[in-house]
Amino acid sequence: MKKFFVLLLTLMIIAVSFSGCGGKAKGGREISPDSSAEAKTGSNQEIANEAGIFAEGTIASLDEIKAKLLASGYEISDLIDLQKEFAVNLVDGFNFAKDGNGSLVMEFATPNDAKTYADFINESGYNVPIVNGRFLTFVEATKGIITDLEMQAELEELMEAKALIPEQWSDTINVSTSTTDYKGAFDLMQNITESMNTLLDQALAKNNNEYPEGDPQSTHNVFALMFNSVAMALTSQFCEDEAMLAAIESVADLMGLSDAKTTRNGAHDYTLTASKTRNQQPYEINAVYDPDTGGLRMVEKTDGKVTGFFEFIPLGADQYALQTSTERGIVHYKDGKTLSFVYTKLKTKDSEYHSDSDSIYPSGAGASIEWVAPKGEDGYEQYFFFDGENITISVYFFGERTKTQIPS
Repeated sequence: MKKFFVLLLTLMIIAVSFSGCGGKAKGGREISPDSSAEAKTGSNQEIANEAGIFAEGTIASLDEIKAKLLASGYEISDLIDLQKEFAVNLVDGFNFAKDGNGSLVMEFATPNDAKTYADFINESGYNVPIVNGRFLTFVEATKGIITDLEMQAELEELMEAKALIPEQWSDTINVSTSTTDYKGAFDLMQNITESMNTLLDQALAKNNNEYPEGDPQSTHNVFALMFNSVAMALTSQFCEDEAMLAAIESVADLMGLSDAKTTRNGAHDYTLTASKTRNQQPYEINAVYDPDTGGLRMVEKTDGKVTGFFEFIPLGADQYALQTSTERGIVHYKDGKTLSFVYTKLKTKDSEYHSDSDSIYPSGAGASIEWVAPKGEDGYEQYFFFDGENITISVYFFGERTKTQIPS
C-alpha cells in the first residue's frame, strides 16, 4: 500500500508539473558536494548523518531562485493545490517553464522536511530530488535512473547542489518463495515481474542516456511492460480469509465495475462478478491456486467470453513460468533478484494463446525456453533475453524493428 501511495503521489506531481529542464543559474558560489556514498568528507549527506538533519544550504529564499530564472527568460507560475497536497510542512513554491521545458521548486519549513520529502520522491523511482537546505526540486527518472542528463546538470547548477541519486533503486520486497495460498503466490509473482521490469527499464534508461535517439544502438523506440494486467491486480487479495474478500469489492468499484461481489467457491477457488459500469456488460474473474505446485491461474470473462487469462507456475530450481493471452516467459529468480529470463509478446495480428488448450496450469508441463519463443527472436512484437549480463532485444514498433544487445 505504501508503494502504491508513493507511486500515485509521484505520478500526480508529474501530471501537473512540466517536463524538461530549468534555466542555468548564474553566479559564482560553489556547488555542494555529491551526497552519494562516494561523497567527500563534509558533504551535505554526512552532515545530515551526524547532526540528524539535512544541511541548511546556500540559498536564502525562493526569490533568489526566481530572479535567476526570470533573468534567463523563464516564466513563473504558482503551484496548484494538487502539487501541495502531500507535501508536509510546505511553505511555498512555484513552477517555471520556457519553450515547453521546466520544473518546479518547493520551499519547506526546515531542511529536514525537505529531505524527508526528497526521500519520499526517491522511493517512487520516477523522479530524483535535488535539495539545498529547505529548497527542493527534482529531475525526471526511470526507476532511479535519471533520463535527462542535461536537465540534471541545469537543475544542479540552479540549486547549487547535486541530485540525490539512489545507489541502487528497487521496487521488490522480501517475499517468500514458499507459498500456501493465492495471495502468497500473487505476491511472489508480482515481485518477480517487478524485478524483471525494473531490470529492463533501468538498462534501457542507461542505454538511452549514452546513445541518443537515431543512433543505431539507441533503444528509444523500446517500450515494455511485461506481464501487466489490471484484471490480475484485482485478484491480489484473494485468500482463504473471507473477510479479506470484501475489500476487493470496493476496489472493483474504483476500476469501473459496479455491483461487484466476491465468492469463495471452495478451497483456493474464488470468483469476482460485476457489471462494467459503462455498458453494463456482465464481468467475471475466476482465480485458483494449487497448493501442490504453488501455481495460480486467473481467467477473465466479459459477457461470457474469455477476454484474458494469466498463469504463474513455479517449475523448481528457482525457475518460474508465466503466460497470458499474448505473453510467455521463463524466469530464473533467486534471493529477490532476476538472474535471467526470456520473454515474448505476440504480434497484434497473431492468434492469441487459448486459455484452455494452451494452459500450463497447474504443473507447468511443457513450459521451457523453447516454449517461450518457438518462432525465433524476430517472430514476435517483443522479444527480450537476459543472460545474466546482457539483454538481447528484438522489438517491432510502428513499422520498424529494433534489434540490439545492451548491458544490464
